Amino acid sequence: MSRVYFIHDMRGERQLDEQDLPLSVGGAEQCGILLPGLPEAVVAHIGLDAGHAFIQPAETDTRLFHNHELLTASTWLKSGDRVEVGDSVIHWSVQGDQVNISVQARAEEPALVPPASPPPLNNRTLPEVPPTVAPAQGQRTLKRIVMGTF
Repeated sequence: MSRVYFIHDMRGERQLDEQDLPLSVGGAEQCGILLPGLPEAVVAHIGLDAGHAFIQPAETDTRLFHNHELLTASTWLKSGDRVEVGDSVIHWSVQGDQVNISVQARAEEPALVPPASPPPLNNRTLPEVPPTVAPAQGQRTLKRIVMGTF
């Protein structure tokens, strides 16, 4: 069974067959999968072996992440995988004999701002502690000292 590859990237949508693989991935115009914001270079290759797709990083300083792990050697691609390169995310989806490869810009993570004060412990409000009062003049403070052995 020959698979059909649907690619959605900066160039738009197009359809390729297995004989069009391997595909190069990067910012260079000759790349099969064009990624925005990358230098004019190839950062990875997608190939086939015995009908199974794999991705292999190219000799470059650009870091690739496959499912949030640094990609340092060839690895198999499975449906649902994501490859992060620079500011782009490549989603790999297989449905029967169709493979969808879509490139999206990485969503910026929101700046997290905590609330003004921390929550109380164990979801309880803490009681107000009255200020300590110094003894009035004429009163003595009782202090006990216990010494000895038990």
